Amino acid sequence: MTGQIDDLPKIVSVDTADLAGLGGQAIRPFRKAGFVMMFASRFSDQADRQYMSEPHCLLYLHRRVASARQAADRGRHLFGRIYNALTGADPDYILLTGHVLDTVLRVAEEPRLDADQRLGTYQVRRDVAERLLDVFTEKMKMAGHLA
Repeated sequence: MTGQIDDLPKIVSVDTADLAGLGGQAIRPFRKAGFVMMFASRFSDQADRQYMSEPHCLLYLHRRVASARQAADRGRHLFGRIYNALTGADPDYILLTGHVLDTVLRVAEEPRLDADQRLGTYQVRRDVAERLLDVFTEKMKMAGHLA
């Protein structure tokens, strides 16, 4: 598996309308179901892009990495692969907004995204996201945000 994942790009910019899997396609009708769903969806999208503090970004990244690990574990069995295909779960990449990725890169002291790139959405290779999560967690412990 290590050889396969090393061949994948580390970070890929994506258009969220083109996300693979039935999970991304299945949610579209619900987003158009009415004003309340549209408002909630837009509010969630904007919150992910602009209003997350460092501790929230850590939690967000942790949950995304854990979901990818679960998808990888499920992918070892036929029904798990079917579940991953239906939900759009990707065991190789973690989907992050530009704001979250930029916050993680800033705390990890990695090269940051510019202002235009922060508006995008990115797929980060799972091993890269796990490394960033480890560094981010350590930095947050040193800052006193974690026990």
